[in-house]
Amino acid sequence: MFKKITCVCIAFGLVLFSGHDAAFAQDQGGGITPWHRSNQFTQPLVVEQTELPLIEPAENGFTKVAESNELLLYVEPESLGLHIEAKQTGYVWRSGVHGQEDVNLNETWRDMANSAITIDYLDQRNNLQTESLITNDSEVDLIETGAGFTANIEFGRSNIKLSLNVELEEDRLSFTIPEESIEEGERAQLVSLRLYPFLGAADETIEEGYLFLPDGSGALIRFEEEARATTPFRAPIYGQDAAFERNRTSVSQLNEPLSIAYPVYGIVHGEKQNGFAAILGEGKHHADIIAYPKGASTDFYWTTASYTFRHEYYQPTSRSGDGFNTYQSERLTYSIEQELVFLQDDEASYVGMAHAYQTYLAKNDLLPTQEDEVRVNVEFLGGETKRRFFWRTIEAMTPVAKIESHVEDLHAAGVENMQVVYRGWMSGGLTGTLPQKNGFELALGSREELAQAQQRLADLNIPLYFQTDYTKAYDGASGFSGQNDVATRLNGEAALSSGYYWSYYLLTPEWALDAVEADLAMYEDNGVGRLAVDTTAAALYSHYTGNNVVQREEAVEHYQTLFEKLTDEVGPLALNQPNDYAWKYAESFQNIPLYSSNYTMVTDTVPFMQIVLKGHLPYFGEFSNFHNQTEQDLLRMIEYGAYPSFYLTTESSHLLFNTPSEDLFTSQFDTWKEDVVNQYLTAVEVLKPVEGETIVDRIVHGTGLVEVVYSNGKSVVVNYREADATINGLTLEALSAQTMDHTQLENQEQEEGEAES
Repeated sequence: MFKKITCVCIAFGLVLFSGHDAAFAQDQGGGITPWHRSNQFTQPLVVEQTELPLIEPAENGFTKVAESNELLLYVEPESLGLHIEAKQTGYVWRSGVHGQEDVNLNETWRDMANSAITIDYLDQRNNLQTESLITNDSEVDLIETGAGFTANIEFGRSNIKLSLNVELEEDRLSFTIPEESIEEGERAQLVSLRLYPFLGAADETIEEGYLFLPDGSGALIRFEEEARATTPFRAPIYGQDAAFERNRTSVSQLNEPLSIAYPVYGIVHGEKQNGFAAILGEGKHHADIIAYPKGASTDFYWTTASYTFRHEYYQPTSRSGDGFNTYQSERLTYSIEQELVFLQDDEASYVGMAHAYQTYLAKNDLLPTQEDEVRVNVEFLGGETKRRFFWRTIEAMTPVAKIESHVEDLHAAGVENMQVVYRGWMSGGLTGTLPQKNGFELALGSREELAQAQQRLADLNIPLYFQTDYTKAYDGASGFSGQNDVATRLNGEAALSSGYYWSYYLLTPEWALDAVEADLAMYEDNGVGRLAVDTTAAALYSHYTGNNVVQREEAVEHYQTLFEKLTDEVGPLALNQPNDYAWKYAESFQNIPLYSSNYTMVTDTVPFMQIVLKGHLPYFGEFSNFHNQTEQDLLRMIEYGAYPSFYLTTESSHLLFNTPSEDLFTSQFDTWKEDVVNQYLTAVEVLKPVEGETIVDRIVHGTGLVEVVYSNGKSVVVNYREADATINGLTLEALSAQTMDHTQLENQEQEEGEAES
């Protein structure tokens, strides 16, 4: 049974009291548990102006080709290796290990490290080969452009040709490979490409720093003396492309690849000294972020993007599943665009990277501009389909009239600001008939009761979202053509995902656009003025349906048109775990990640996504009735600026046994009402003083002691420890969060320093 929360509120402060979690009963010195020291937290970062190693950029054949107010750019003509000098500090970033004869790299790794580009290709025997720019005396025609250079390249062995444009502008460096410049040789087919993989790579000479990865909310891999892992990090931007996967079962989904929602990575050499953020533009839909910690093949820490031009996939040859792996015959056609933003001093951190990405989104009209008010998200499951031998029935978990009474109960208990999502409200329940949308499920009440509930919530100024989906087609449902509307993988299989009680197909984005037109009248007939879109903003895949081939960047355009259409014709949208290209269409962000993947090579979790979005879009954490450490997870939500969310039902969740929603273990409103109220009051007490503000800094004062600084000068300070702790002379009670003036902590720190001196 989940623990209950007791809240004691003070002026701009809150203390949470509970028993210790049995899993962390040991190692309780100072209230710090093993979990606090795990990679799901951010450990204190060393911020010391230690002297980092500098190099002379003009040595060893490097020539200056461009200069801005911020940076100097040097290039080595044969390898196209780069040195980028920050004029303010004199710090030089290098793209390889030129002139370092003592580094522990074999010839293949050294070629890749020192080359601007490394490719993988298929030779005449269909074997995968690797070639770097300097491996086989490639031809490089370098043309200086004033702002940088253009290099026309022909690889020596594969004879693959392409052009690389490098341009310097103020504090950023852009890389472009135009699609029209890529030519494959008669003996080679391009499979993948890595661009400046060792730019910013760190060895033992750089003791403090880290790689930043877009893993969940955000993650770091610190430069450590001892190797942490022997395997690299690899994750596809926007998730694995379903067109090249095999059909999955519920068991295989346990090993589903990590999905990345935003195309950013970065490197810091010395916290708040030197860093850069790499932001991927065109080509990001076909890229993976890869990162190698020390001990994974080399003694360097490095990260880059790997662009795929031909996917490997499984081609079945029989109904029994026999088959073989092969590569797609036609090369994907796209350009590569990548931008590096160089950061110095206080901005040289993952916080500065988030601000750089925030600026990029705003510049490209992708940053949301919604009012960010403290609230609680309450989702109610209406109906769910249930198998009964040879037929199905609807289990009415939350009749529509009960939504009205539940909301009034919460409102009377002090929940003044909430939003409500009604799931499973359509005919057939949550999973019964999708994608067919036949209007309101009458097992949940009458049309009059539906209208009455809508009016009552409107009177209370409570947004009511009706859940929908334009991606899933449940097996046995209607409203789609299996031949024309289901996404087909490259190997000819229909894209199908299967579980124990459910199976669904993935629908094409073209079908989704057509379906919106057909659904508009139904939404209007049922008084729907807001929609909660469940899967469509998070799932991105290409498809090979019939004679129609749609790549992922085209699918993005279809979905953006869909979101615009729904917003214009129906009303505001709540999007579930949207990818970054959908953020600007959301009125609220549902189920934002608050942790990273917990991969072994990751050392810290950070709120990168939250720093980007805070003050621009309200976002909600995972459902609190799913948590197993309620107090700690509530503190995590508060620290990350997320608002509480619950998934509830009127009836007991045991009625969901033998349904696709049977994993909703505890959801009854009467059980969770008190927690909804307490978590809302907690969020209001601590986050109301920073409502609508953006995050400008984040300081980890000690293990489990975090301060988040907002644009109005206030800080949210969190003590995750199970004992009282002190920050700059100010005592925080165990498991507590407070809001105070940031200058109050700074002044206290200054007074302590003066007293010591």
